[in-house]
Amino acid sequence: MRVDKNDSLRSILGLEQPASHARKKFDLNLLPIFIEIYQHKSVSKAALILNMTQSSVSLALGKLRDYFDDPLFFREGQHFTPTQAAAQFYASISVSFGSVHREVAKVAEDKVKSKIIIHASPYLSMRLLPSLSEFIWLMQNGCEILHKSTTPANDSKETWATDVMPDITFGFARSTNPQMNSQKLMSEPLCFVCSEDHPRLTHELTNENGKHETFVTFERLCNTFLQNRAKPDTLAPERISSMKSDSLFALLSVIGSSDKIGVIPVWLFEKFNATFHLKTLATEIQLNPLTVYMIYSSTAIKTPVVGDIISQWAGDVCTCE
Repeated sequence: MRVDKNDSLRSILGLEQPASHARKKFDLNLLPIFIEIYQHKSVSKAALILNMTQSSVSLALGKLRDYFDDPLFFREGQHFTPTQAAAQFYASISVSFGSVHREVAKVAEDKVKSKIIIHASPYLSMRLLPSLSEFIWLMQNGCEILHKSTTPANDSKETWATDVMPDITFGFARSTNPQMNSQKLMSEPLCFVCSEDHPRLTHELTNENGKHETFVTFERLCNTFLQNRAKPDTLAPERISSMKSDSLFALLSVIGSSDKIGVIPVWLFEKFNATFHLKTLATEIQLNPLTVYMIYSSTAIKTPVVGDIISQWAGDVCTCE
């Protein structure tokens, strides 16, 4: 059966069928295979481009020949020569198929580039978003950043309580999800702080004067503090903490208006010590720094902008640490 020159694309594909001549349904998956064979005049080259086996491409060509009741291609030496039916079919679909392909690619690319979803706690948002947003808008002008706050306690969960999975999450713990990568981004040095008007402490925290004090601690730091005291028997464990919070900003407010001592990142103290009337305390007690992780899926690095964040911006942050 020869395809009439006046057949429209829809009738060629069997989408519009005369009542007297109903065709079997056309498999649209065969279209890209036909186009590659036609353009490259070779089953082997089509298979290479489509990442398929030659036998799969040959099977698809057989289905096309069966559908059109036409050989479609004749072998001439090392190349295939299209029949008139194949040439007419290609002329009917090539422009439309190319347009559809470009639109699909454009939509997919725009979707990736036009919006990036970031999850981070309020503290890490303040710490990282100014630099990160500047980098994103440099890479993709007009890109929308959708930021959602997450508490540190939720950073390592396997799922997030949102409708859409974030592109990147920043947290103080590695993800337990095996499908997520947890890349160390930077370390946050810590310091002891108290109110400027603390009734007992002036400039120093020692094992001796620390015996009489209580602490308010960031939830992620409680164990760190306990494990890094200079002398485990000098500060009674029951007096270590009178409050734990997953909000560093809540701790700032409490420390500044009480006689409690806190352990906070140095960066946070330098930003807000004047606002909350805080001072640092010199001490010999050693505290390990907080580790900040950047968490993302294994496919994220392959996407525009997000891949640049992972490969370029993260490296700059580590360099400036």
